[in-house]
Amino acid sequence: MSRPKQIAAVALSVAGLASMAACGGNDGSSGLTSTSSTATSSSSSTRGSAGPTSSSTTDKTSTPTATGARASIPEAATKNTDAGAAAFVQFYNQQLDRAYRTGDPSLVKGLGASGCAFCSSTAKRLTAMRDAGTRYDGSIFRAKYIGTGGARSESDVTVAVTLTELRANEVDKSGRVRHVNEPVPPFKLFYVVSWRADGWRMLEVSKA
Repeated sequence: MSRPKQIAAVALSVAGLASMAACGGNDGSSGLTSTSSTATSSSSSTRGSAGPTSSSTTDKTSTPTATGARASIPEAATKNTDAGAAAFVQFYNQQLDRAYRTGDPSLVKGLGASGCAFCSSTAKRLTAMRDAGTRYDGSIFRAKYIGTGGARSESDVTVAVTLTELRANEVDKSGRVRHVNEPVPPFKLFYVVSWRADGWRMLEVSKA
């Protein structure tokens, strides 16, 4: 599939949870392999091309010397397979949820590629929360995993997710409500993850 055109970041809420509105081009929505609601149930074949390949090839794993948030990546998300890519997206969203509930940007540090605009904007938002001493008193989103498919190159996988924003209060250390994250009906996002020397990295997030 060809490289998607440049995407523009559009905030869905003050929390900056994210929408990257696609401006035409391929959005990764075609050729998805269906999965259940958990990321680890998608195709388990080792990736030698943009599409699924034979599962007889030995899985590759990420380097065991990871530190910080990368050291917490579950084994299922260290595989160079479609299932591994989906598991990594699931782990990323779990870490992101924890980061918003604790105001701790370190929980997602190192999980994104250097050119990931979504990762950068999220890090800025979480850093601002940490500096202000705020956090959310509950989850601000819920994710349901749809499927996986090829992306811009053989090293990338697109993971389709249905995301629902939830109502939660951003509170300071005294418990005072500083902002309310309002609920948003379910919408589809495409997460593009890239296989690197140390495992999967978040590359971009685009809205359907």
